[in-house]
Amino acid sequence: MGTAFGPATINDIEELIDLRLAYLADDFGELSDVQRTQIASTLPVYLRTHLGTDLSIHVARDGHIIS
Repeated sequence: MGTAFGPATINDIEELIDLRLAYLADDFGELSDVQRTQIASTLPVYLRTHLGTDLSIHVARDGHIIS
């Protein structure tokens, strides 16, 4: 199976949050537990509200795995 590119969906929210936290840690250094908790608790609401309306995220998929 090859890599496919396309829009992220509501079903991808958990992976999108994990990817965002990894990006922030890589770019800004390790996040504190408080920062991780705040981001992990607010980002799902933001993504559910905006994804597919005024927010577009495209991902690369290998099967069911976003990479």
